[in-house]
Amino acid sequence: MTSRPGMAWWRLVGPLCGVIAVGGLWHATAVGDRTLRADVAVAAAQGAAGLFSLTVPADRTGAYDGGRLLSNAALLMSAGFWQAGLQVASGATPLLPDTANGAPPAPDVVERLRGGSPWEIGLRPDAGVTAFVPLRDRALQSVRGWVEVWGALPPSRAPLFRMVLAVCVLLALGRTAWLTTTRATTWERRVAAVIPVALMLALGVTSARSLGHTAAQATDVSLMRARRLAEVASVSRRRSVEELARLAPRMRVESADSIDLGRSVRRDRVEGAPEASVAGVLSGGRPIRISMVPYRARLDGVWAELAGWALLLVAGVAFSAWAAGAVSKRARFRGTLTAWGFLAPAATHLLVFSFGPLVFILWLSLHRWGVVGTAHPWVGAANYLSVLGDPGFWHSLGVTALYATYVPVALVLSLGAALLLDRSGWSVRVLRGVLLLPCIASVVAVSLVWQWIYHPEFGVLNALLAVVGIHGPDWLADPRTALAALMFIAIWVHIGFQMIILLAGLQSIPRVYHDAARVDGAGVWQRFRHVTLPLLQPTILFVLVTGTIAAFQVFTVVSVLTQGGPLHATDVAVYRIYREGWELARFGTAGAMSVLLALLLGGVVWLEFKWMGRRVALV
Repeated sequence: MTSRPGMAWWRLVGPLCGVIAVGGLWHATAVGDRTLRADVAVAAAQGAAGLFSLTVPADRTGAYDGGRLLSNAALLMSAGFWQAGLQVASGATPLLPDTANGAPPAPDVVERLRGGSPWEIGLRPDAGVTAFVPLRDRALQSVRGWVEVWGALPPSRAPLFRMVLAVCVLLALGRTAWLTTTRATTWERRVAAVIPVALMLALGVTSARSLGHTAAQATDVSLMRARRLAEVASVSRRRSVEELARLAPRMRVESADSIDLGRSVRRDRVEGAPEASVAGVLSGGRPIRISMVPYRARLDGVWAELAGWALLLVAGVAFSAWAAGAVSKRARFRGTLTAWGFLAPAATHLLVFSFGPLVFILWLSLHRWGVVGTAHPWVGAANYLSVLGDPGFWHSLGVTALYATYVPVALVLSLGAALLLDRSGWSVRVLRGVLLLPCIASVVAVSLVWQWIYHPEFGVLNALLAVVGIHGPDWLADPRTALAALMFIAIWVHIGFQMIILLAGLQSIPRVYHDAARVDGAGVWQRFRHVTLPLLQPTILFVLVTGTIAAFQVFTVVSVLTQGGPLHATDVAVYRIYREGWELARFGTAGAMSVLLALLLGGVVWLEFKWMGRRVALV
């Protein structure tokens, strides 16, 4: 007795993907929210510690005056801008027992603070995220206590609404799974599949908006607190900007001659990157400006993760919807699943190591990414405009295009070698192996060998030229010969690989065509032109395309032998991208260069297919 088509394992794929996606989205949102709250708590604790170190005098041993610490802590707690819990310790003794909310930090936390940790994060069961910051002496050397801040942001109300949406998504997925077990029509199954996807998108948008609101609130609160701390610190005596910067270590504090003294936080774009700032007035009428990268700009990874979980549910529901219609044709259904099962390892490899980096490069090219700092603000097309206006990038593209002209030369030589070696015999096999050796050897090893061959004094090439009375140049140090020297190495390396591919194409041509042409009186050249060459054009197209791609991606030989010199004569595009990213630490513009190079290479390959593909189709 056979089971109904709907009673199968694939019916659970959609609900399972939905449960995983909802859980992952919920977890990513919770982690992002907790990270924002931890950052704000750390900023508040660092600001309070900086205020105490500036305004509280220390005794001869460098210890703080507990009474002055207590009065400053009371001042902060009574201030309207400080809507957070605060605890201060002098040594190991908490000074605010009424607000301690339990025991002091664990001994291991205190030891890490004393050992040099700039802050520690913990969780309070009644107040959420808490931040511990060491209270150091005026010389910022010895730890004399600690400052604890919790509840730095009010709790969010969005989790309740997100929970309702998540329950609706799961119920809709259950309904979809149930419909696949009945005789539902195709239209009913499609409608049932659309509902959980729409609810999931709503859940993702709600989560993103919730995080965005929390990030905006965190930015405003942090800036307003930093301004108020600076104003409080300047009451007792005039403070320099360097001293006030200790109150806001993650922000930029600067003086200003004239500034808009609005009381709200301003959001602008500086050099294409977002920036939030607030203005204030110190004692004596000195205007200051405090600015920072908004917290929202630090959530790019969270947005990508939310989109990934939503796509997982869409993929699961789409598979269930397809399987519900395809399972009636059981043989085709099983064949398709078997085929995808065999393709899964290769597809996963492509997804992780090819498409994943491509998506990351696209994302990277739209952001300003440096080595220092964790914020990677969105800059849009600014990186592309910068690259397009860079003469050095256009020069590197020109050098790359000139370097790629070796491809047709190598193709002709490889075709000649393949025609000569298209026969049997042990000597032929030895020659094939000799020609193939360069392409299977390490590129670095090959480059080092040719570095010795090109040596101006001890190189083999100049020694051979000296035999016939020619004084050889310094091949790699002369701008007129450096690129040609690299092109010759590329030809020498690629001849073997291309020869093997073309030889396989030659041996796949049926001998009967040549015999028929020979009977008709065709000579060697006529047989090659009218028989061999047309039937070999698909193989030639493959060799031409792969050779062009390899030429545009050249890096190792340039890096080992010339480093883009001399005088930028070998500064190819990929090496310039490497220098832009890893030497100058401008990964955003390096990503934009990579995207533009990929588009240019795609255009060149398309032209090659357009030019030769039509001839191949006619064969």
